[in-house]
Amino acid sequence: MNTTIDKPTTDFTYDDYQARQHFSISSDTIQKQSKILTCADNFVFEEDEWTINPYRGFAVVTVVNNNSGNRYLKKSLALIKDYFNEQLNKHETYFMLPSDSYHQTIANTLSEKRYVDNLEKKGYVSIFPEMTGKVFSRIHLEKRNKPVTMNMIGLNIFGTCIALLGVFKDVADYHTIRSFREQFYNDPDLKDLDVKWTRPFVGHITLAYLGREISGKERIALAKTINDINSTIDFSEAVFHIDNAELRSYTDLSCFQSKPEYPHFKFFIHPSCKVRDSKMGSEKYC
Repeated sequence: MNTTIDKPTTDFTYDDYQARQHFSISSDTIQKQSKILTCADNFVFEEDEWTINPYRGFAVVTVVNNNSGNRYLKKSLALIKDYFNEQLNKHETYFMLPSDSYHQTIANTLSEKRYVDNLEKKGYVSIFPEMTGKVFSRIHLEKRNKPVTMNMIGLNIFGTCIALLGVFKDVADYHTIRSFREQFYNDPDLKDLDVKWTRPFVGHITLAYLGREISGKERIALAKTINDINSTIDFSEAVFHIDNAELRSYTDLSCFQSKPEYPHFKFFIHPSCKVRDSKMGSEKYC
């Protein structure tokens, strides 16, 4: 099975996805990735203070705090954050994201220059939520009798950040996410706005960004800390319950905002819920 870090052209098959996620948290991979971690442009630590730079856009996400079933996951995230800060963040090296920002991106839409070119300049920012809601209403998935669940397995280093990765024990859960993304990115209304598939789905929760250059010794310490976390923390109950996806906007990558007019998509509706159509024909409510 291919576990090299090459560039795919579509979402991974289930087997490749599972293998890549486990490969990404291996001790050797963590050591290699620690050597190429780069500073984030979005969060910069200079002259003894953090600067949070603007980064605007919309994304379809699932937020950790929105599901009570994620209480054990939240405990694991808090434990990781405390350990990470204690071991590595004494000199404000890593920007630790606030807990209310923890999320899984189900589908990216438009950000930064593409946000400006395709929404702002065309006057579409205010109507984009309604357009997305209509797209949600056209997505049809196989009926489910339980939420999608993603089992978190360990920390990974990639790009400019540190993230907790997840896998799917049930192949149907992964296929649900893939099917949603395939229909979302192939919707003609979104294609007209240049919303498109740009990278494969990777189950993860971003926890921290590197805010300054670090030395070789600091990179060694980072790899050791992450490998220690992965080998000592019990992730068996760190399960991410994904029963819905929602459109959120952001002005920087530390805060994903929800508004009443932003649509939701339900992957699973509990039998006790009463269902009614939303004004945009896209939501179902409990």
